[in-house]
Amino acid sequence: MGVAISVTTVPAGANAAVALSYGEVGQMWGSVEQLMLNLFGIVLAGTLTLYGQKALWRTQRGRWRRAPKL
Repeated sequence: MGVAISVTTVPAGANAAVALSYGEVGQMWGSVEQLMLNLFGIVLAGTLTLYGQKALWRTQRGRWRRAPKL
């Protein structure tokens, strides 16, 4: 998971920094927009995953608490 996050964030952040150092403000903002979009996607995917996991645990919770019938 960490590699996927690095692949989506490091290039955009690095390009924004390099563009800013060369005075290419337009390209810098394009890279910043891409970085923000990538971070938003990462947060959205994580949030949806946790909500899905929470819903699954709710359906499974009752199965573990019941005592076996003898």
